Parts: sequence; structure tokens; C-alpha cells
Amino acid sequence: MLRTDLYAQAQGIRDPDRQSFTGDLWYRTDVELTAEQVKGKVHLLFPGLFNECRLYVNGTEVAFRKQGNLWWLNDYAFEWDVDLSGKLRAGKNTLALRANCEHHFGGMFRRPFLYAPSAK
Repeated sequence: MLRTDLYAQAQGIRDPDRQSFTGDLWYRTDVELTAEQVKGKVHLLFPGLFNECRLYVNGTEVAFRKQGNLWWLNDYAFEWDVDLSGKLRAGKNTLALRANCEHHFGGMFRRPFLYAPSAK
């Protein structure tokens, strides 16, 4: 079980030789939503996220986040804002994230959240 507020290696996730873990990390949660909550625009914001990632909603891949192999050569934003409009349903939704860790920092280090963007 991984926390969502601290990257994997800081939680003690290591390879058997005690080096930093590399490979796929999975996060999964179920979210109950009402018909009103899934109507209109709905986004999922990952405010602190390393790695190339794939996001699945109810078993279907809905978004892909490209990340360069060396995290320090990327944009340093570590944010990923995914538009889930029309991809969620009323009732139970299973959200799964697969993060491919190729270096010393893997996974999430700030908790993600669903939100409805306000009209400008």
C-alpha cells in the first residue's frame, strides 16, 4: 500500500538489493459520485507526480502523461491536470494510476483531487 503524499522511495519502497525501486507503481481507489457531480466538466488534478503515467477509469485508459527518462530534464511542474468530463458515471468509479518509475523518485508526493473548473 502506497501513500499519496510521499513518493515511493521515501516510504521505503526499494529493490531487493536496497537500491531505489524502478518499475511500475500502481495506485487505485474507488470514488462514489452522484449524477450531479459527474455532470459537466470534471477534472482530476495530480499536484505532485513524478514519472510517465497512464490513468484508467473503470478499467479503460483515459489519459497518458509523457515524461522524459531523467526527471530533472522535464518541466519541474510535476503537475498533471486530466479532463475526465464524460468519463465518470454516477455511482462507483474505480480510478487507477500506473506510474513507470525509471529513476530515484517514483509516484505521487501530493494528494490528487477531483474538481469542477469554474466558468471564467
